Amino acid sequence: MKLKAFNILLILICNNLMSQESLVGIILDNNSELPLVNVAVFNSNTNQISYSDINGNFKIDISPNETEVVFYLEGYNLLSNLYNSNLSVLNESENIRLFPKVETLSEVIVRGNLKKIFQIKRMEDIEGTRIYAGKKNEVILLDVSMANLASNNARQIYNQIPGLNIYQNDDAGLQLNIGGRGLNPNRSANFNTRQNNYDISADALGYPESYYTPPAEGLEEIQIIRGAASLQYGTQFGGLINFKIKKPKPNDNFDLITRNTIGSNNLFTNFTSISSSNEKSSYYGYVNYKKGDGFRPNSEYESINTYQNLNYNLSDKSRLTTEITYLEYLAHQAGGLSDRMFELDPYQSNRERNWFEVKWLLFNMKYFLEISENSNFSLSFFGLDAKRNALGFRTNRVDQIDFGEERDLIKGDFKNFGFESRYLTNYQVFKKKSYLLLGAKYYNSYSESVQGPGSTSRKADFNFDYGNFPNYTNREGNVHNLNGVEGVFKGSARTFQDLKMDTISFVDGNSEGLDGTLEGHLGPVFNSIGLYDKVSWSKLTKKEMTYEPFDGEANNFVLRLASGITYEVEEKTWAYGNSAYRSGSDGSWYASVHEQFDQELILK
Repeated sequence: MKLKAFNILLILICNNLMSQESLVGIILDNNSELPLVNVAVFNSNTNQISYSDINGNFKIDISPNETEVVFYLEGYNLLSNLYNSNLSVLNESENIRLFPKVETLSEVIVRGNLKKIFQIKRMEDIEGTRIYAGKKNEVILLDVSMANLASNNARQIYNQIPGLNIYQNDDAGLQLNIGGRGLNPNRSANFNTRQNNYDISADALGYPESYYTPPAEGLEEIQIIRGAASLQYGTQFGGLINFKIKKPKPNDNFDLITRNTIGSNNLFTNFTSISSSNEKSSYYGYVNYKKGDGFRPNSEYESINTYQNLNYNLSDKSRLTTEITYLEYLAHQAGGLSDRMFELDPYQSNRERNWFEVKWLLFNMKYFLEISENSNFSLSFFGLDAKRNALGFRTNRVDQIDFGEERDLIKGDFKNFGFESRYLTNYQVFKKKSYLLLGAKYYNSYSESVQGPGSTSRKADFNFDYGNFPNYTNREGNVHNLNGVEGVFKGSARTFQDLKMDTISFVDGNSEGLDGTLEGHLGPVFNSIGLYDKVSWSKLTKKEMTYEPFDGEANNFVLRLASGITYEVEEKTWAYGNSAYRSGSDGSWYASVHEQFDQELILK
């Protein structure tokens, strides 16, 4: 019985093998007639798969019954054929041809895909009192962005914009660092940064670093303008970045949105916004709170930011808007790493006493008037009152150990305001619609920077400690004891080349009627200019003059006039030109008190 069973099994196997046929042929590209390699040939009945060789030849077994064979190659349309006993073997004249995937898209579909996939668009040719026709620009649409908006992740938000250099130094997006091609991204200093088309940096001309970045959750879009079009906004080589904040929802009495986010390293953010509108007025405001420990030791932070916007329609053709923005944050700074330190442990920190504090207040008022169907006028008043304080053990060698001595403290105070007006009109030239834009801007800024000794504690104490460290070296001038009176010498100049030592003030002691002469080095800050080796004074008239710590202050004023013209020569061809005029003073370095002496100091 065992022998019979074996014979029956052998016969069945032989019959099955005899029933298999081979499907062979060549696979070609339908357009080029070239053979295709690595085309997958799949038998749906038996799940058998084979691949074409370098000459396009293939071979696969099929049964005499109806068999589905599928041919597939990436970049080509899938082909499915049915074969039976009559078509089991292909002749050379029956080669398989695959069609490339080619789709013709209309212009509307292409624009739609760009918006959906890349989350960007181009600006309209005319927006309000601004011309963008023929200009290099990109607009990031935050509503469709897939970026992490809660943490202001710059690498994700700006990843579709070509030519940007981006780096991040915190995981909460407190500080934006981007630069144009070949430009330093540090604090976006090479971009003119704006919010709703007004300046938000410390000093748009003298110190264009931006310590304030609006939360991405409150933004409608980010406009980036480069090339000739950016000249109308300032002198930065990178161009313009304008953060456009969300507007009140029309015809909505009340709308409340609150969003909470938690993440690694104890990250917590809250974004709460309120919107309300009616026929005459509208309101939009938000509060954004962030707190976290950071991804390195000594990198915790806490931030609070609020924005309030009120709009009022004066008439059908005019409106008035007001905005107030305030940001305050405190960040522990973990310090830098050398290559060797990074190789050993990229998360380490050897700075426990370094802190950074920012307080940023912005205000703006706009008036918009539709003069006629062809002409618009806008006037914007803006201002800033801000402070930034940097405290810590600062040295050129990041691997140097902090032994707990006095820390270096730099305090910055920035105040500026300005007006910007624009007039836009359109008219016909040779039966073609043309636009004329005229604008003027007045800008006045005051910036002060103070450097001196900080305390020896580990806390965020942003007060100078001159009492314990009167001879601190990293400061403007030196402190000297003269007959028990502690004096501080300061210099002034319109430029560094014209520096003169012309003021003196006193911290304590009775300075009335004091005569004296100071000889010797007046401080390392003057090395690059020239050394004064003798200063004399006599009969000071005031008692116990107080010293206001001071390194340098700058008072900037500028008046800028600009005009531009754009002409559409034919469809898709534009001719345009821009011109600008700027005047003003750039800054002065001087002491805070000049009238405290009855005689000028004598420099020898």
